[in-house]
Amino acid sequence: MNFWEGFFLGKLLSGKKETNEEKPGCFYSIAGIIALILSIRNAIVGGLVAGIITFVVACILIGILKELFKTFLYKIFFQNSDIAKEAEELYSNGQYTQAFEKAMPLADKNTLAATIVAFCFYYGNGCDVNKKKAFEYFSIAKDKDLESAGMYGEMLITGDECTKNSEEGFRYLKKSADVGNISFSQYLYGLYLFYGVECPQDINSGMRYLRLASDAENTNAMYELGQILYEGKNGVNQDCQHGIYYLKQAANAGNSDASEYLSKIGE
Repeated sequence: MNFWEGFFLGKLLSGKKETNEEKPGCFYSIAGIIALILSIRNAIVGGLVAGIITFVVACILIGILKELFKTFLYKIFFQNSDIAKEAEELYSNGQYTQAFEKAMPLADKNTLAATIVAFCFYYGNGCDVNKKKAFEYFSIAKDKDLESAGMYGEMLITGDECTKNSEEGFRYLKKSADVGNISFSQYLYGLYLFYGVECPQDINSGMRYLRLASDAENTNAMYELGQILYEGKNGVNQDCQHGIYYLKQAANAGNSDASEYLSKIGE
């Protein structure tokens, strides 16, 4: 096989498409490129032996790459991702047991699955409450999923079924609040700052995070902000009108604490 024979073999292989629609057609292209490279070598070295080697190596690589992808890479990067998305949809629809069962086998190696399993264990959705397990899976997902980062941070701050570490906890909670705009993280971080719990008190920053969470329709943040404004807590200018507004927003969204507070003040 001379240079041109090797060249056309490579071109043929690189242009061939994988017929199985379930898997990307990259194997023949990769092998074709390799065949082209080897054909150049053939032109330099010359001889029938080099040409045969070019052809044999290309064919072997096609088979190896194809089988490797089918049995390993495809499962990791595509199949697991599809299953995790199915579990996410089940969880969103309140089918917690099915979501948990689908996500659990993937939770050690898939971020989305780990997040779903962590929330299931934390709230007892589809399984028994197990905060230690929840923390374990939030730990797996924390660097790639910002909701998990917030929950991981909160558990570290409170020492909830884990070794307490406020410094690291606040780092992850703040990241979730700032980068992810996760409303429950904004609410929790705002509370800690406003009341100075486990951190230096910063009333203005606390109010800012509570407002962000309220704007994102977090009912707990609305309730807390309503109380603060209505009572003028921690030196905040009292504003009964806006306080009642936030309390009513929270109550209308189903927050029972806000409803009780409004009844208490006669609203």
